[in-house]
Amino acid sequence: MNIYIAAAWSRREEMKKLTKELERDIPDLIVNARWIKIEPPEKTFWQRTPRENTRLAMEDQEDAVTSDVLIRFSDDLSAKMVSARLATGSRMVEMGMAIMAGVPVIVVGGKQNLFDCLPQVQHVKNVVSLKRVLRRIQKVDGGAIRHISHRWLVKLSTQAE
Repeated sequence: MNIYIAAAWSRREEMKKLTKELERDIPDLIVNARWIKIEPPEKTFWQRTPRENTRLAMEDQEDAVTSDVLIRFSDDLSAKMVSARLATGSRMVEMGMAIMAGVPVIVVGGKQNLFDCLPQVQHVKNVVSLKRVLRRIQKVDGGAIRHISHRWLVKLSTQAE
């Protein structure tokens, strides 16, 4: 099962550790998000050339829409002033592309935008719940989640809580 992780760039190191954990702990799971695996980390959006940004956007788009499931991490927006590090919105665009491509979406954390309310977007509270859902998906049809009905995915994510 190929999964794409969408999160704020500022959480890259956290996602890199999670990627190693998931790939180690869940058989046949591969994180196909190249943005996490770039070594060494490339410059920020504002430091790269337009050509570099186009290449990276195309890579992220391909990874997101060809994954078996996209997992997006919500951000903590409880502060009065939200950090500028969260102002980039690539993770939201990636989620939208995945939805339009028919890729199931799981959001870890709370609802953050209007599209988190779509019925095909499932939610889990934390990484522990996410791992439970991914393990259950692996047991159903070898992780071929696109073949799992929406109701079954809802059931899997509800049981993980």
